[in-house]
Amino acid sequence: MINQKPSEILEGNPFQIRESKVLTIEEVFQIIEINKAVFENESFYLTVESIQDFLSKESGVIFLAMLSGKIVGYSSCCLESDAKDYFDGREGGFSNDVLYFSELAIAGKQGMGVFLKLFSSVLDKAKTLKVKKVSMHARKNNGLSDLIQKRYRATFVRAESNFFGSGEDFDYLEILIN
Repeated sequence: MINQKPSEILEGNPFQIRESKVLTIEEVFQIIEINKAVFENESFYLTVESIQDFLSKESGVIFLAMLSGKIVGYSSCCLESDAKDYFDGREGGFSNDVLYFSELAIAGKQGMGVFLKLFSSVLDKAKTLKVKKVSMHARKNNGLSDLIQKRYRATFVRAESNFFGSGEDFDYLEILIN
C-alpha cells in the first residue's frame, strides 16, 4: 500500500531502520532507483505496481535504511506462503512457518553497516513472528551466499541456475530461528 505518511522509526544513528507496510510515493521511487542501480544487469526490476503488490501481501514488509531523510538501502520479507511467485514451480514457497527474505539492496553505503542492520531487521522480524526459519536466494558469484552461510550459519539447500532469467547462479539458503 502506498500512502503519504511515513511508518514508525525503529532505530537510531547514524542511519535509521524503519519497518514499513506503507510508503510514500517518494519512498517508492527511491527504492526503485536503488533497485535499478544495484541490479543493473538483471532481467527484472521493481516497479510501483510490484511494490504495491508486495506490500498488499498480509505478511509483506519492507525495511528502509534512512540517512538524512533519504533511503540508502532496503530489505523485504514475507511469509513463504505469500511468496509463491519467487519459487515459480521450485521446491518451497508454501510454508507459514518460514519467512522468505526476498530482497536486500544498498546504494553505496556498505561501509556504514547498512547490510548488517537490514539483515538483522529481517531476522528480528522472524523472531517476532515466531517462525521456524528464514529462507532466501543468495547470489553465488559475488560471495554473498558464502558470507551468509558463515556469518549467520545458513544452511545450503540447493543451487539454482539462471535464477529468474538473470544468467546468474543463486543458492537457496535457510537460517534456523531459535
